[in-house]
Amino acid sequence: MRDIIDNGRLTWRLINDPRVPALVKVGIPLFMALYFFSPIDVIPDFFPILGQLDDIGVVLFGMSLIVRFSPQAVVDEHRQALGLGPTVGDQHTQHNGTDPSSYWAGPPTRHPSEPTRPIDGEYTVVPPNN
Repeated sequence: MRDIIDNGRLTWRLINDPRVPALVKVGIPLFMALYFFSPIDVIPDFFPILGQLDDIGVVLFGMSLIVRFSPQAVVDEHRQALGLGPTVGDQHTQHNGTDPSSYWAGPPTRHPSEPTRPIDGEYTVVPPNN
């Protein structure tokens, strides 16, 4: 629940930031509003709980789209101002060697002055089946 609130605060800050493109700030909320007022609904609202869950899902999906399509530097700046860390999968996240989720950022980078480490392991040759 805390993540939803943090993502909402981040989304609000991005919508109010002039560096975020207008298409992101206006287009995504407009499509969300069109979904709400559209007579076509994935799960009709007359079902007691399920009807509202798909609406909540659309809001959460719209918030994630706003964060995703905003400039990464602006998102990082607002995350830092809110006291939030980088998300898994951010392009600026560095691999730390112990957290498997940090592999999303690609292979780790090595400074040329750092020594290389050998890879130790065993292998076997498996003959092909005839």
